[in-house]
Amino acid sequence: MAAGTFTFYTNFMEKIGNGAINLETDTLCLALVASAYTPDGLHSAYASQVEANVVSSSTSAKLHVLSNVNWTISGSATVKLDCDDFVTTAAQAMKAKYAVIFTQSALELVTYVDLETGAATGVEATQITVQMPAGGIGSMQNG
Repeated sequence: MAAGTFTFYTNFMEKIGNGAINLETDTLCLALVASAYTPDGLHSAYASQVEANVVSSSTSAKLHVLSNVNWTISGSATVKLDCDDFVTTAAQAMKAKYAVIFTQSALELVTYVDLETGAATGVEATQITVQMPAGGIGSMQNG
């Protein structure tokens, strides 16, 4: 499924600004989250605000490392974040409403996307694909 618009957590933007998060060295992960989670731009901590709603019951399955994460300059004033599409398969159906991206080392929340804007409970399947937007996950722009 194509991912909608990702929304950056406000605390993430502050933490990259003050150097608390190092995007060059930190690994980004993705978690599929149930509809019980209510996204809030001021959330910052994966463990206290998201983890209880992750759809997988396996700890290792909660930390899906994203592949080919990259920051590129587009034009003269835009820096874009992108990565490969994310695919996960389970023996039983998973029901996920959101995909949440966070840092692996400090478990800081980065961004989230609603996987199924037309459904209150999200998507239910044994294989879920999060197709990253063609323009990237998000960008920062000068001026």
